[in-house]
Amino acid sequence: MDPNTTKDQDDSSSSTNKINQPSTTSNNNDEKEAAITHLRNWLIQTNHTNNNLQTTITTIQTNEPSILTNKLFYHRFLLANNYNLPQTKESIQQHLVWRCHIHYPSTLTQQDVELQIQSNLFQILGTCDNGSVLLLAHHAKLHPNDYTVESYERYIVFMLEEGLRLSSSQQQQQQQQHENQNAKHKFTLLFDLSGFSYTHHISSHALSLGRAMTLVAQSHYPECLYKMIAVNVPTVFSFFWNVIYRFIDDKTKEKIVFVKDTVVELGELICPVTLLPDRLR
Repeated sequence: MDPNTTKDQDDSSSSTNKINQPSTTSNNNDEKEAAITHLRNWLIQTNHTNNNLQTTITTIQTNEPSILTNKLFYHRFLLANNYNLPQTKESIQQHLVWRCHIHYPSTLTQQDVELQIQSNLFQILGTCDNGSVLLLAHHAKLHPNDYTVESYERYIVFMLEEGLRLSSSQQQQQQQQHENQNAKHKFTLLFDLSGFSYTHHISSHALSLGRAMTLVAQSHYPECLYKMIAVNVPTVFSFFWNVIYRFIDDKTKEKIVFVKDTVVELGELICPVTLLPDRLR
């Protein structure tokens, strides 16, 4: 890993705390479906002994009811927790509380993040041939003092939700199967670090923004990252990276690529290259 080298508990009655990770066999797919059904039934039951959990679920049912019936939602949290049901339930509980705090991510509109969108810091460039949504972050357009941690978080959430909506709509429209099924409903996140500077981007506040982005992606959009690609990486970035790297989980670290030869390597990683802005091809 470069750059410059860095290193409810309402489930007491559950008969199965951990199931095997499903493969492509029908039996294991049945296990996956059973786990998803178990989680969905657990959430929508009306007799939770945890009053805070019940209140949270009721609020979600009012504001984002589709979340509680979305199979992909449950599957992502199962994968992130290695199919450990108690851990998955705990993660989902924390996530639902967060959804209420952030004011229901799937309902955010451009008006809610109008000022942030004007920065063009994040741009959805389209859908790659493998089915993943290409999201560009151009660091030269990041001015940390323009954001609070909360406003930055909401901006990230809005862009992720927009990308997921694009992915879902295109998957429904296209009959053909993508070559890489593991990339479907996921992001290829491209960081263009040209313009990254010690003066503007290495401060306690800037680090807080970076940490917020990492935690949002890992804790609340698990298994949504297909690959993260960093280009135009300056030497000074290593200081920032050494701090943020500690907050990145092992699964995510395996998906990170630092590109040195921008044109050649990006051409191999992103297809079609016509999605890329001219400066990167």
